Amino acid sequence: MRLIVNPLSPSGVTQPIQTVLRVLASQNNCDGDPYDQMMEAANYIDELEEYIDMEKTKRFMEEQF
Repeated sequence: MRLIVNPLSPSGVTQPIQTVLRVLASQNNCDGDPYDQMMEAANYIDELEEYIDMEKTKRFMEEQF
């Protein structure tokens, strides 16, 4: 998981990059393709991280048994 600073956070909170993408794309008056693409990118990052976690678990199980 990659953490970045949320530019909308007054205290400079770091959050997962997909969370920041969703927060930025969900602001008022942020409509259209660029913001839809930000949401798609966030979803894709979630899918990739899930896949990586599954592969790590698979390798771990193969090593154990």
